[in-house]
Amino acid sequence: MVYALIFGLLFLFVGLFLYIRQKLKLRKCSLFVYAKVKDNVRRRDSNDSSWYYYPVFEYVINNEKYEDVYFAGTTRIKYKEGDEVEIYCNPDNYKEYYVKNDRLPIILSLVFIGISILFFALYFIFNIMSK
Repeated sequence: MVYALIFGLLFLFVGLFLYIRQKLKLRKCSLFVYAKVKDNVRRRDSNDSSWYYYPVFEYVINNEKYEDVYFAGTTRIKYKEGDEVEIYCNPDNYKEYYVKNDRLPIILSLVFIGISILFFALYFIFNIMSK
């Protein structure tokens, strides 16, 4: 049952990494701008037949236009073409940003941490039962 402990540690490290990375991004990205949804890129997941929609954000900082496909895809279009979205950019790197009120990165990290807790519980339950 040592595998439960190993998987628990693995999920815990990934969850903590994602959580800390997002918190650092929230701290670094302080420049508020409005981004316009230029398009939604449609991609198929390699593991199933579902289509995912990734918004393409376009924003202007210091008279320079930036365009980026957001990392989080959804099965339904979350942002319509032409929508304005509030984002916060890193003043030192305008390509690094987060979308205001998008809780997906934090939720994802908490899911990994929650799964690690389940593996730790399994490990301890099986250790107690085997004695």
